[in-house]
Amino acid sequence: MVSVLPVERSGLASGINNTFRQLGIAIGIAALGAIFQHHSTRTVASPAGIVAGLNAILLVAALTALAAAVLAWPLLGRKRSGNAM
Repeated sequence: MVSVLPVERSGLASGINNTFRQLGIAIGIAALGAIFQHHSTRTVASPAGIVAGLNAILLVAALTALAAAVLAWPLLGRKRSGNAM
């Protein structure tokens, strides 16, 4: 994000990037924790319940990462990490 903006806006871009990263971490932990709890308590607290919870959060996390990559790709424009230098 910082590399595609002019130098005079790099501080602003860095601050926005860090803010959204921290928000994503906090919301992601809360959401994935709720999903894990929901799936792991549907069955009696057992290894099978824990595995069900982990499977659910890994699926949600993978789908979220895929959706974010698809949405972010066009925003990169011509300056992608391999072409930045």
